[in-house]
Amino acid sequence: SLLQEMGWEWEPFESNYHNVFQQSSYGEGNPVESFPSLSELCVRKVISDASLAHNAKDSVPITMLRELIDTAVKNGRYSSLAVLIENWPDSVFKLQTISLPYIVSISDDYDVEDRKTIIIKRTKLLITLVNKVIQLIQEGQTNIKVLDVTGYPLACDFLMTILKAFESGTETSAATKLTIVTDLYLSDSDCLNMNTEGIPRTVGLRVRVRNIYFSVTYGTERSFYWEVEYLKTLGKLLYDWGNTFEVDNVNGLELSRLDLRSFFVMMGGRADFFKVLCDFFKQLRVIDLSYNAINLNGCEVAPRILKSFFTRLTFLQRLDLSGNRLTNKLPVILSATLDLQYLNLTGTQLRQVDISYLARLKKLNQLDMSSNNLSNKLNILKNVFIALEEMEILEMEDCNLSQTHIDDLIPCLERMKKLKVLNLKGNDGIESVHLKCNVILDNIHDEEMYEEEEEIFYQPMHLFN
Repeated sequence: SLLQEMGWEWEPFESNYHNVFQQSSYGEGNPVESFPSLSELCVRKVISDASLAHNAKDSVPITMLRELIDTAVKNGRYSSLAVLIENWPDSVFKLQTISLPYIVSISDDYDVEDRKTIIIKRTKLLITLVNKVIQLIQEGQTNIKVLDVTGYPLACDFLMTILKAFESGTETSAATKLTIVTDLYLSDSDCLNMNTEGIPRTVGLRVRVRNIYFSVTYGTERSFYWEVEYLKTLGKLLYDWGNTFEVDNVNGLELSRLDLRSFFVMMGGRADFFKVLCDFFKQLRVIDLSYNAINLNGCEVAPRILKSFFTRLTFLQRLDLSGNRLTNKLPVILSATLDLQYLNLTGTQLRQVDISYLARLKKLNQLDMSSNNLSNKLNILKNVFIALEEMEILEMEDCNLSQTHIDDLIPCLERMKKLKVLNLKGNDGIESVHLKCNVILDNIHDEEMYEEEEEIFYQPMHLFN
């Protein structure tokens, strides 16, 4: 298959499904189920078979061609997409992101196999589309000059294949024939190989990078420091390989699960890592620092470094700090970062001073405080809720809240006029919440069924939510 030929694995690509990188697609209320129109049925039939798509592409009007392509993308019909793209009339083609409804983007509600299926579908679409467009360009059979596949990260191996298609020596003109706008996925071994072996010298291709995802392979011995190779690769993308890559306007960086806590020991031995990132990328709007086990409590070095890092990121809007211990230090590290729209603080051991500071983040429209004990912070929460008038999605899953606590908070929650989603899963005993927004609670019916089955079989059962 396409993916097997690349030696592709799906797990690393989960990173671009982190909520910090996904603008919420949540709409008002639940979608109303309806029968598809005759037109929709015809479109689905056409894109169900590549031969039908081939017959249709030359005879349908442009508006219908666009609808066929959109439907092919949504349904993962990559063979039909490859056929239909031959007749694309414009110089720019943007691959529409396959949006996930917000509620299923909550990790506990989204089955691993479902996630795998979506990621594989998206990657097949990407590979097929890019290969087809390159073929059409080389044959001089397309108007496409800009291919925007943001939201579909390019793996390093596939990226090298693309670069080789435009390798100097195969092209005679230095004019840019194709600009690919994309996210880039790198691993520690990718960075080492690129730094050691270099990249093909290209002619006629520009790669404009929007987000950079990164992972480290654990469990194997390395003879190099991943952070050294990572920064070296970023520097080469900016300078040495600047004739091919544009990375000066990178929007987001994923730096999750990298054990960054080790950077702050021994007086911040690798503290320059964050300074270099700031020097490289001036336009960052999204940062994912989740699950690095950073401990700010009782540490002077880490809060100072992170405060400097966030302060220099003057465009920062979306930040994931989940899985780090921020106790009593949130006001310090975010003292100059007041324009955040998304903030994930899951499992960060927040105290009252941290919760209270959230009231200053007036532009927040999505806040996740899950896995923090909020039962003894109700009065502070009330002030925060009243202050955050732009809030649309509020998550307080597994926060030791009870029905009494929620009833006490209801008047303040009602003042959040833009609130669309309130996630209260994992809080024992909350049976009803009377708000106009969509409230997510534990499924009481499922819990009762589980208890009945437990009594019947006399043994515990393991449920994977």
